[in-house]
Amino acid sequence: MNRIVFGLVLFFSVSVSAQKIGVKKGAILVDKVAIPIKMETEHRATKTMGDYDILYSFTNSNSSELFLQVNSVGRMLVPNGAKESWLEISNADFSKTNAIDIDPDYGTGKKKIISFLIEKLQFFDLSGNVNTEKISTFLDTKTESTAKEKVNKVKNQDKELDAKVAAINPFVQKDLSITKGGRMGTDVIGKVVSPDEYSGTRSTPIKVYDVDGNLIATATTDIQSPVKVSLQDGSSFEYKAKRQLSKVTKQEFLTELIGELIKKGNSPW
Repeated sequence: MNRIVFGLVLFFSVSVSAQKIGVKKGAILVDKVAIPIKMETEHRATKTMGDYDILYSFTNSNSSELFLQVNSVGRMLVPNGAKESWLEISNADFSKTNAIDIDPDYGTGKKKIISFLIEKLQFFDLSGNVNTEKISTFLDTKTESTAKEKVNKVKNQDKELDAKVAAINPFVQKDLSITKGGRMGTDVIGKVVSPDEYSGTRSTPIKVYDVDGNLIATATTDIQSPVKVSLQDGSSFEYKAKRQLSKVTKQEFLTELIGELIKKGNSPW
């Protein structure tokens, strides 16, 4: 009996894999023949460069009924670093959603996601027959995405660090002194020496000093590049600045740099 079941599963997998999946003007094709399921794609805006949100909506062509929403999500934890990716699968009105990790055997491409829904989750078949029972069972059974959990953990840590910076509220004044308590603060806690433009840091790095004149860190930056910070203990880190260093944005740029140093815990503040 086990051999029969295994044989059926193997046959199904091989037969699906042998089919060529395609998408043309929203229609899902199997071996260049359209099946009665349409797939619409929406690229959603994200706040961070390198992140992505791509929503795939699946509709029964015969009834025009929207039966499935699949959001392909990608988030970068650090600039130019590894990207965490997962799928958020929902019903038509998003009242039920489950997040799952990307299956390495399939990946995140449009056609690969279709194959994943057919082969692995069996939400519909090669003829376009929708298995509503499979979809309902999946959405009613809570699943976890380790990638999403990792990103959420980092987000929570970021909130704590933002609160730490807000408590000090550093600000780099026009004379490049660092004050505590924001723009109107008078308590000087350090000083910055910096070129006016990002290009100047190639030969003259930004230098950050504490109130006693001790060097804390140096930093360099370039156009469309992360800010690279080197600390006195030999360690270093990078971050993506909100604004590039220029005469106009100099104070804002340097204030953000001080905030990043406070977050890392490598400053006297």
